Amino acid sequence: RESKGWLSAKADGTLAAFTGVSTLGSIPISLLSDQLGRRKLLILSIIITAIIGVGLLSVVDGIIIWVIIILIGIGRDALIALANASNMDCEGIGARYSGTVLGFLQTISRIGAFLSPPIGNSMAAHGEGLPFIMWAILAAIAFICFSFTRETGHREE
Repeated sequence: RESKGWLSAKADGTLAAFTGVSTLGSIPISLLSDQLGRRKLLILSIIITAIIGVGLLSVVDGIIIWVIIILIGIGRDALIALANASNMDCEGIGARYSGTVLGFLQTISRIGAFLSPPIGNSMAAHGEGLPFIMWAILAAIAFICFSFTRETGHREE
């Protein structure tokens, strides 16, 4: 985004804000999930926010970037916590297999975290907004996958 006047310091600041609000948002959102008994609802809501927000990052500029980063960031760590809790609460997992499930999920997520940045960044040569569109598509795929899962909160359907 340097061509639009975003210096490295501004980009680093948005990343720091993203990480900070992500950390701050994880506990309240997790508690809200427990209160509502609807983990899946919150997971899907967070993913929709990410799809829209990351997609918008391909076209917006200025202070709007900060607003979007904060909105996306609020749910990021909470999404990870809720997804892990949902998987551990699946029928048949229990305490016996919870470590295996968590290890498997973290391995899969790290593969995506390793591959998606360089793939997205390589697309920037063809258009500054293309990486954000690709990452929004990945979030849409996550939305589709999560929409097929069962509710595991205390008010499961």
